[in-house]
Amino acid sequence: MHKFVRRLFWPVLVHAVALGVAGPAGAKPVDMVHDASGKTTVQIAFPKGKLDVVPSSDKRVHVTGTVSDDIERVYFQQDGDVLAVRFSPDKPKDNFEAKLTVALPGGVSFSGNTVSANIDLRGALRRVQLNSVSGRVVAAGSAAELSVNTVSGGVTLSTRCPRTEVNTVSGNVTLRSVEKELSVTTVSGKSEVASPALSKLEMSTVSGDIDVDAPLVGGGPFSLSTQAADVTLTVQPGARLKIDTSTFSGRVQQQVGSFDDGVPVNISTFAGNITIREKGR
Repeated sequence: MHKFVRRLFWPVLVHAVALGVAGPAGAKPVDMVHDASGKTTVQIAFPKGKLDVVPSSDKRVHVTGTVSDDIERVYFQQDGDVLAVRFSPDKPKDNFEAKLTVALPGGVSFSGNTVSANIDLRGALRRVQLNSVSGRVVAAGSAAELSVNTVSGGVTLSTRCPRTEVNTVSGNVTLRSVEKELSVTTVSGKSEVASPALSKLEMSTVSGDIDVDAPLVGGGPFSLSTQAADVTLTVQPGARLKIDTSTFSGRVQQQVGSFDDGVPVNISTFAGNITIREKGR
């Protein structure tokens, strides 16, 4: 099992197996609210359903929606700056479902974990971590730090974040508006990146293609590597880059002039092709 999968998902996978596979017989409404500060980290975790995260209309955390009727209650549990959404009983007999909307004040941090539930987040937050085994993750807005981890769920981000990290096994990754520091690791998922500017870029995949369209500025490092997949880098006109390419059995196609002076960029693949082209051509 992939190392980041073990680290992030093993507890929730074990929990999901223990819960069983039976679906909910009904649904109970949820509507609760709690005060929050700029230091608050809101946490929530459940197996399946849907998790929507939206901006709050005030300085409080609002949780609304429904849960399956084997859940006796949903409540907040606060421990210092951590505000967790809890479900009782802690281990219901059936694999319970929740369809919840969490409204967050701007500037708080958030951690969301699901098994198969999709996660849809928007807003201006501080630190964000989103984990799902097979659920799709979509995020828009801004955050100081953003970390997304899935096994087979796709990831689509339209977020302005100075530090973004994405890890997935087979889910495709589509990133728009990410900026500054970016790290992407996949096994077989395809990765597409379009950014206004990146100062650090590290992307690694086994068999998923990599496609990057972004100005590379600052000190880096800038590294794109695959085992058996293609890499395409679209550079800005007049970009000053020193691009080092290496491949064992693939082809290197450079559709523009030489790049032997400037910001260092390393592109490597074992059996994939490498294409370097100029934006607008």
